[in-house]
Amino acid sequence: MKVQKKEISNELSSNHELAKTLSKLMKDANIKDPELSRLTGVPVSTLLKLRTIEHTNPTVETLLPIANFFGLNIQQLLGLELIDRPKGSFLPQYRKLKLVPILKIDEIIRWAQDKVSIEEGPTRQWAETSAEIASSGFALAVKDSLTSGRYPENALMIFDCSEKVKDKDIVVVQFDNQDYLAIRQIIFDSGDIYFKPFNPELDKIIFDTNYKIFGIMKQVIINT
Repeated sequence: MKVQKKEISNELSSNHELAKTLSKLMKDANIKDPELSRLTGVPVSTLLKLRTIEHTNPTVETLLPIANFFGLNIQQLLGLELIDRPKGSFLPQYRKLKLVPILKIDEIIRWAQDKVSIEEGPTRQWAETSAEIASSGFALAVKDSLTSGRYPENALMIFDCSEKVKDKDIVVVQFDNQDYLAIRQIIFDSGDIYFKPFNPELDKIIFDTNYKIFGIMKQVIINT
């Protein structure tokens, strides 16, 4: 019975060190459970349990991808070995990039209304971007019908939803509460607002108040 008590005590101590180490690593890396889950494949519910000491005796399969992400071994993650590095030095190089969901153009309106249901889709694909964008940013895969050949097929257009639109920005826009969205270049000229299509054969269209911007393009990623 004494042995059992000792084993339970050691397990609780190990869980406490794991929770403390993981919480510190995530705080230093400025990463939340959903993003760490996407990058490691460990479910959000499991990460939460690890950080709140509710997960007893986690498996190697659970711990290894987390340790690899932070550039540690499992013993260091468990708090059993010293992490002998300056704060932040464990951060993987790709953590400088931001993950954004790759949306279809008909998903963008719903993304603006309910990001959680879009993010948690079982087949959701993600793109990495170096652009400075807010958490509401998204990627859009280029189709010829959207850009009339201006960008290669399947290039990724990265959009931000937080900035104020400027002259000559490329935007995702909805006109007159229509169900569909379009990609246009916005032009301010003597108080008028023009939305220039990618197809040079189409005329400029003037609108003033009957439109809504859903994103401003910040980057184009050409897949090679």
